Amino acid sequence: MDKEMLSTNTLDGDLTAIGKTGIVFILVTLNIPIEQVGFLLGLVFVDSFFGVIREVKLKAKLSWERFIWGITSKLAIMLIPFVIATFGLVFKVQLAYLVQLFIYIIASNDVISVITNISSIRSGVRYKNVDFIEKGIHYLTNIFTNMVNNILKNGKS
Repeated sequence: MDKEMLSTNTLDGDLTAIGKTGIVFILVTLNIPIEQVGFLLGLVFVDSFFGVIREVKLKAKLSWERFIWGITSKLAIMLIPFVIATFGLVFKVQLAYLVQLFIYIIASNDVISVITNISSIRSGVRYKNVDFIEKGIHYLTNIFTNMVNNILKNGKS
């Protein structure tokens, strides 16, 4: 057997290429612009970077768990456009404008968070960042919870 065929570097490169191709395939299938997803990912990491600097500047206790939770929650929020696009694809409904709207809302929210972090770094004061997406998710969760409770309550009578 050829040693290059069994090389770890070749295998890693092949797996990376397969992963990237899969991601691009999903984005193209769902009609989500690749550049916008890259921009959102960049904003998530820039926001995280400034968030860490803010914590250091304000002499707050850094927590690896809190950092991972912050990144994970931001990446989970980025799934919203994917879910909407998948819904549109499955039910053959054109939801491209709604997908774009959510991408812009997420980007705006992250830009506001970056600005808030920079302001906190400069002034040394922790400013509260209002997360509109999180508030919206809680609002929708409450609506669906009330709907399910009403259905269950009416079904028992």
